[in-house]
Amino acid sequence: MASTTVHVFTDFGVKDTDDALLMTYLSQLSYSFAESLNITFVFTGADGITAADALAAWIREYEHIIIKDTTTSVSYLTISDYAALESVSCDYALQIAPMGGYTGSNLSVNQKYVFAGDYVTPEGARESFNKVGAQAILDRFHAQG
Repeated sequence: MASTTVHVFTDFGVKDTDDALLMTYLSQLSYSFAESLNITFVFTGADGITAADALAAWIREYEHIIIKDTTTSVSYLTISDYAALESVSCDYALQIAPMGGYTGSNLSVNQKYVFAGDYVTPEGARESFNKVGAQAILDRFHAQG
């Protein structure tokens, strides 16, 4: 059975619940597919919360509830640990967080890089929160289509 690899850059714990909802949904998604999912959640931290604190909060508050019965393979890294890896590869990458300057130089995405925000900020609009510290990685994947 083929496995689809998804890397999710998350700012879990930053004043909202959208990341927790998406992480829960993705963790349970493999029930809907014939192929298995291999998901890596990369905690970026933001807005005064460190990546390590965000990861610890996820494990303490949600993991025992969300991940218990899933057939999805789930792993966790902080953005600094992820950036320190020589090379990482995934089928899909989903950026739902500011990137703290991570450029993605060690990352290859086989299918699609998805950014939760506007790459080009519409005139008169406020720039996406998720765009903070992410210009290099966004430019790279935007150029790749």
